[in-house]
Amino acid sequence: MIGTLITAIFKGLFSLGLVGMLAASAVIIGDLIWGNPDLFTQDEIQTYTTFRTITLYSIIVPGIVALWNIVIILVYIFAPGVLEGFTTAKNVASGLGIGKILQTIVEVISIIASLLVAVVAVYWSITFSAIAGTLACYYNLPSCQVTSSSEVTGVGCNTRLESNANWVESTVSATSYTGTCVEGYTGTPTRLCTAEGWGPITNGCVKTVRVKQEDLKVPIDTLTTTSSALQWFLAIPIIVIIMSIASLVKLYPPKLKPIPQAPQQVQGVPYPLPPQGFQNSVTQFADRIGGGLNNKLAQLQ
Repeated sequence: MIGTLITAIFKGLFSLGLVGMLAASAVIIGDLIWGNPDLFTQDEIQTYTTFRTITLYSIIVPGIVALWNIVIILVYIFAPGVLEGFTTAKNVASGLGIGKILQTIVEVISIIASLLVAVVAVYWSITFSAIAGTLACYYNLPSCQVTSSSEVTGVGCNTRLESNANWVESTVSATSYTGTCVEGYTGTPTRLCTAEGWGPITNGCVKTVRVKQEDLKVPIDTLTTTSSALQWFLAIPIIVIIMSIASLVKLYPPKLKPIPQAPQQVQGVPYPLPPQGFQNSVTQFADRIGGGLNNKLAQLQ
């Protein structure tokens, strides 16, 4: 019974945490797409809105798990006899074959629902991380990821991100190269690649985002923190899936082919005799050997 209580506490607390994380994800993306729509394209807004709806529905799964385990905890504390009676009824149902069918259905639904929750958590973790990285480059923050900033003197110019434009690896040339502005910037930046490295930029990229950093409905740090937290809470549906699979294996154990055992002799009981045909062959072989020996002895005499 103590094991049941500990399991219920673990599942209940972590399921409540997952409910909070999924709800926070829905709120965050809603604040961004409705509060700062200029940050996204119409296709992105449509995609995020769809996944936000899926997220709100997926909250039902860990919510039911949390509620069920909270009920178990309360019953264990205030009415432990009810829990014992439930266990007895469950054993009776299992004996009748009903419990096995119901448990199978519950475990299968649990696996499918947990997979849905895991997919939603992974999606928002990746999405929030990508949005945070893009916004960091919008506002030239130190956290903006630079692809490369090294130079190869005398040979050419390496790939790099500079002045909000991506520059691909190039060779020394008298012809200017054109960079590609990052998301949120526009323009046609050009520069030379000399023996000393990349030259100065002309026609640099201009910011097209019309949202000031202080006007962001969701801070970049919040996006990064939520992305990391979702990765940790992803362990919950994974653990539920593993436990459900283990329960199904216990319900339907694999049938292994038995290994044949050598016959054990019991005192006073002879070993089983071989088939009659085998006995005749052995007898004939012994007779031939015996007859041959008798002939040899007769010749020697």
